[in-house]
Amino acid sequence: MSLDHTHDPGAQSWVDSANDPACDFPIQNLPFGRFRRPGDEGWRIGVAIGDQVLDLRAAKLIDSDDMNRLMTIGVPFRQSLRQAIFNGLRHGSAHREEFERALLPQSGLELGLPCAIGDYTDFYTGIHHATTVGKLFRPDNPLLPNYKWVPIGYHGRASSIIASGSSIFAAACGANARARSRASSRSRAFSARSSSLNAARVRDQMSGPRSMNALSVPRLNSRSPGAGSSTPACSRTDRSSTWSPIATPMRGE
Repeated sequence: MSLDHTHDPGAQSWVDSANDPACDFPIQNLPFGRFRRPGDEGWRIGVAIGDQVLDLRAAKLIDSDDMNRLMTIGVPFRQSLRQAIFNGLRHGSAHREEFERALLPQSGLELGLPCAIGDYTDFYTGIHHATTVGKLFRPDNPLLPNYKWVPIGYHGRASSIIASGSSIFAAACGANARARSRASSRSRAFSARSSSLNAARVRDQMSGPRSMNALSVPRLNSRSPGAGSSTPACSRTDRSSTWSPIATPMRGE
């Protein structure tokens, strides 16, 4: 696997906090995430660097705040974007002044989920986790023999993914409210269609015998409603759920 200059371990940034050995976000690690200022409604895409966040749109590197769209771009563009970010943040960069205007302190921002998650599959990747969960169902034999040989995954609910620091109760209430709203909409649609069908049958009976093909029966819409994206607030200490490697150009691309 070949690495380009953005992984140079000796590279330094003009953002002083990024050069601290204890820092999680040096210039070699440029994870993407979404943020907003307190009071703002819209989310923006940024990259963590030291204790700062680089607003990619303010830095004129992208023209969208849609992380899902950004994740679908091709490898060449992702490589170019990473290199542009790296070169702009590197010590001695000619773009320092422009990038400085796009920097914001992480401590003053509200962080959210990095993207809209429609669905996911979870896997038992830790033996201790699998054993603990297994005890709930099989206290005497929590870990089945095939665990070490067969990947064990299960379907997860996207509504259960929230940023660390968010209220689980509030998130659950929001998910339940959305589910009730969808169920209510389906119920109203079914009721309206049933009424139309009954009325058509009554008219059919009153008008005398007709062929079955003469009666047009409204069909229920089988399309499932789109799931709304949830982007709750997040504490800056939760680096795993707010700064995602998913949108970061992969090594060797």
